[in-house]
Amino acid sequence: MGGRNALVDIGFLAGARATGRTRRRVAALGAGLALAAVIAGCGSTAPASATSNKPIVIGVEGPMTGIYAEIGAGLWNGARAAAAEINAEGGILGNKIQLVQIDDADDPADAVPALDTAIATNHIVALDGSESTVLPAIEPIVTENQIPEMFQGGSTAFNTNTNKWVWRPSPSDSSLGVAMAAYALSKHYTRAAILFTQNASAGTLSVQVKQTFTQNGGKIVSDQLITPGASSYASVVEAVVASHPQVVFTQTDPTSGATIWKNFQQIDNLAIPFVGSDLTAGGDFISAIGASVAHKSLLSVQGTTSTGPGVAPFVKYYKQLFHSTPISGANYSYDAILEFALAIQEAGSTNGSKIDAAIAKVSNPPGIDVSTWSTGLKDLKAKKKVHFVGAGGPAGFNQYHNSVGTFGAFRANADGSLTSVASLSVSTLAKAAAGQLHP
Repeated sequence: MGGRNALVDIGFLAGARATGRTRRRVAALGAGLALAAVIAGCGSTAPASATSNKPIVIGVEGPMTGIYAEIGAGLWNGARAAAAEINAEGGILGNKIQLVQIDDADDPADAVPALDTAIATNHIVALDGSESTVLPAIEPIVTENQIPEMFQGGSTAFNTNTNKWVWRPSPSDSSLGVAMAAYALSKHYTRAAILFTQNASAGTLSVQVKQTFTQNGGKIVSDQLITPGASSYASVVEAVVASHPQVVFTQTDPTSGATIWKNFQQIDNLAIPFVGSDLTAGGDFISAIGASVAHKSLLSVQGTTSTGPGVAPFVKYYKQLFHSTPISGANYSYDAILEFALAIQEAGSTNGSKIDAAIAKVSNPPGIDVSTWSTGLKDLKAKKKVHFVGAGGPAGFNQYHNSVGTFGAFRANADGSLTSVASLSVSTLAKAAAGQLHP
């Protein structure tokens, strides 16, 4: 999950600069806590310095177990790909990076003790994650301990964040929702159905899609929320088809998506096109519904730089580890770890305040564009100003620590890879947000 191309205030919400991304889900079943130190060593360690030769420990928090474990897998796999690259190409301050997996099961009650343990036992210096559900519970912890966090959630409540310790490198539901609606409007669709999993996205992303689509002259003819994991959604699909939409806006988990697409195939032979989010662009989702089916029926809206220079190193190390196409959310987690690593190298320290102060320096333009750890390390050692261009696009944060950029629509190929079929410029998104992009 969405990209970041230019430091531009699109003005999606009054007084807010929107952007960033989510594993946009809320409720989760309780699950056991798990803390696993992986990559370049294990066990408790004190924070590293430039000469300590001890690993630099970064936490990766998300739902590693439970109903939304797919989301946690994306976070963990993307972080591991970044760590593999960093450790193979020189390390940070001459030290290896070590990742600590923090399982919060998407439940605040699990998140607090899990993060407390990671801080006390593993001495993490930065945190990749959590998601929207858990952020309010752990935000006081990272603030008190002065640990920079790359929040991986789409909550619109974060659009005007003022906490200096929390950053969002992925799209906000507000900006992604505008982009999804803008693409449909650009295809001159005037009748749309909504088909979302019943979770946080139903209250943020789908609301933004509906608002943008209708204020630009479109009509929502069916609004369906589904419970994930059902064996059939035939009655829901029949209701959608009966409402005669020209397009279906959707975001579901891969397992539910496989069932939904099967039902649509049976009932209307996939006659209605789908516009999905950045989650439906993930290799796991495309594999679940089938690449040929996705190619025929699905356009996914996400960051327009999904084929940019930051993708190659990400895919290289991801495939080395997992021998598969990257799954949803892995690119943003990969970027977060690289941004932390660049900030630590720039700061010359693992001190939280110094890392936090360096994040914008290595993420925001101007600077030499760097998309691999080896080139970034080389330029930082030469005292040059760098600008990270990652797997999710060129980095950059506004004053609310939200990433900013443009979007595009992508179609799956026969092998599951993506091809860009349309770009959505900043001006197009601004018009859509203002109700000036009529179908």
